Amino acid sequence: MEGEQNKNIEQNIEEQVKGSIEPAKPIEEPIEKTKIPASVWSTKRKFLYLGGIIVFVLLLSVYPLYKTFKTTPTCFDNKQNQGEVEVDRGGPCPILANSQVLPINILWGSFFKIEDNLYDIAALIENRNTSAGVENLDYTLRLYDEKDELIEERSGTSFLNPSEQALLFEPNIGVIDAIPTRVEVDLGIPIWVSAKRFKSNLVIKNKTLTATSTSPRLTVTVGNNENSAVQNIEARALIYDTQRNIIAISSTYIEALERNEERKIFFTWPNPIKGISYERVCSVPVDVALVFDRSGSMNDDGSNPPQPITSAKKAAKVFIDNMQEEDNIALVSFATDASIDQQLTANRDEVVNAIDNIAIGTPDREQHTNLGDAILKATVELLSDRTRAVAKKAMVILTDGIASRPLNPDNANDEKYPETYAEGSIISARDANMLVYVIGLGANVNKKFLEKNIATTPTYYFGAATASELNGIYKQIAQDVCLDEAFITEILLRTNNFTSVR
Repeated sequence: MEGEQNKNIEQNIEEQVKGSIEPAKPIEEPIEKTKIPASVWSTKRKFLYLGGIIVFVLLLSVYPLYKTFKTTPTCFDNKQNQGEVEVDRGGPCPILANSQVLPINILWGSFFKIEDNLYDIAALIENRNTSAGVENLDYTLRLYDEKDELIEERSGTSFLNPSEQALLFEPNIGVIDAIPTRVEVDLGIPIWVSAKRFKSNLVIKNKTLTATSTSPRLTVTVGNNENSAVQNIEARALIYDTQRNIIAISSTYIEALERNEERKIFFTWPNPIKGISYERVCSVPVDVALVFDRSGSMNDDGSNPPQPITSAKKAAKVFIDNMQEEDNIALVSFATDASIDQQLTANRDEVVNAIDNIAIGTPDREQHTNLGDAILKATVELLSDRTRAVAKKAMVILTDGIASRPLNPDNANDEKYPETYAEGSIISARDANMLVYVIGLGANVNKKFLEKNIATTPTYYFGAATASELNGIYKQIAQDVCLDEAFITEILLRTNNFTSVR
């Protein structure tokens, strides 16, 4: 029984082993690969190479056509693209769109009579843009007569820096058988470009307008605070009345102004400035010192009463009569030494009495001419607490001889020392912006010295051959002292420093 069981177990194990072994697969015969002939591969390579060449040739042919017909946006293609504000303007373009700028402001256009049948015409324009300018601005000024018929037109080209005013000026226009009535200003279409605002370091130090009732002259000191020389400076003078009506213009030119250099420039007119009434009240009061020579030479003719001092005293009173009620007057007289005979006052009687009391010391020959001391005394009075902050300060000097005192303490024979002393004395007056008028009486004065070194400008010097001419001179000075402040003077200094930012 046991043997039979073992036999069954062996059979089961044998069957399990047989079931786990897969029957062997028959061995397949190897399949031989089909060989492609070499000639076929050569043909394919030829087609590949040929195709590449064809593609390359096509690219070479098509690319220029592509470049030709494909347009890149520019600022000159008459299209609004690439972020432009208007066609070819604004955005990346150097030319600005009109909508980006303020238009040019024409402040006025006018004509100015120079002499019979001869006129200047001008217009003042303004660029209100702080970062835009015009490099070349075409303009035309037209002058019309009372029948509104064209007399003449002038054209030119200017420039406009950012934030500046410019005077368009056309001089010397002949007018025959017509009366000018108006000026028409025609500006060309401006091409605006972005530009840097140029801050000029050219400065106006002083402005003095003189002889307005005869041959007006405006003296201006221009200084250069730049780090280098400035070339080609256009200087224009504009004169307005107190209501800001333009009444006169003039022009000059400075070729070069060196670093830290100061220079006087002059604007002149051949005739009195049109439109000024010499009877009107001054716009500001005046504090003035009359400086009167009482040296021995003021009694040179030996007559009784002494001359020319008597006539000169009468003429000085004419000056007082022509001053305004609100003006204050002082009196300084001088010979070897100077004295303040009357402090600043509005009381005319006190000044007249002080003039009457002027007398030549004795003996006459010892009464010398100390012009320097007289200038110092007048300056002290005009800087005293009796002067008014709002008042203009002026000094009117009358002398009939060459300065002869004080003597040089180191060399009594130094004849030039008294004039050198006087020239030094005037510095304080000039520093205080005092107007200094000088009247040279007779033939014994040093006109060149007084005109150049003492008077504010040469036009502030008046020569009188005889005492009979003093009345008219004193009257004119009284008018000039008053009317200097009846004007508003403006100086336009321009250089073409146009700098585009693109």
